[in-house]
Amino acid sequence: MKTWVSTIAGGFAGWDAPYALHPNDEARAATTLNAMIADGIEWPEAEREFRHYLSERGVRGQKLKRQMERVAAFISPRLRG
Repeated sequence: MKTWVSTIAGGFAGWDAPYALHPNDEARAATTLNAMIADGIEWPEAEREFRHYLSERGVRGQKLKRQMERVAAFISPRLRG
């Protein structure tokens, strides 16, 4: 079963590209967002999972901060909490 967590990589072009920058990545990020909304996910849980995804790929420091700012701008306003 595919869960929203398993789709996180798509918004990062499958690795650690800037989140939802390319139109294809943006479409995949929207798929993740829609699944999160359908599952009733709130921002704190989403933030943890996105940070986990990035940290597993060695993203740290300023790059992590910039990535999470992009994720928050795309995801957070559309979720509860």
